[in-house]
Amino acid sequence: MEKWLVISAEDLSQFYEGRRLGDGKYVAYCPLCVSNSETLYITDGRIGTLIYCHSGCDKEDILKEHDIQLFQLFVNQKSKPKLPYDPTDDLIAVEIIRANRNEITSESDIAWAYSVKERLIAHNHWKPKL
Repeated sequence: MEKWLVISAEDLSQFYEGRRLGDGKYVAYCPLCVSNSETLYITDGRIGTLIYCHSGCDKEDILKEHDIQLFQLFVNQKSKPKLPYDPTDDLIAVEIIRANRNEITSESDIAWAYSVKERLIAHNHWKPKL
């Protein structure tokens, strides 16, 4: 099985002489742009390194400038086995949601509650309250 190291945002930013904005966040001048401002943003993501030019340059063309391929920025998904779905945490979350129904008012909390329900439905573990 083929394995490789993911190029981190910090390492990638050094190719483009980037400067640090915060934890895992960097900005640099895009090598393809004629812009006088830093438009290239490089960030550590959940499963890899994100790269984005605010002028709209193609990320693969940006990476080609240093012989880097897009797959080198992401974890090899084939090397990580996907664990079977375990409804335990979601079922506990449902009980918490039901007990605190009147306190769940923010859009993010409501969206989270719906995502829990949809996961349970998708895996045939949803039991409507009677």
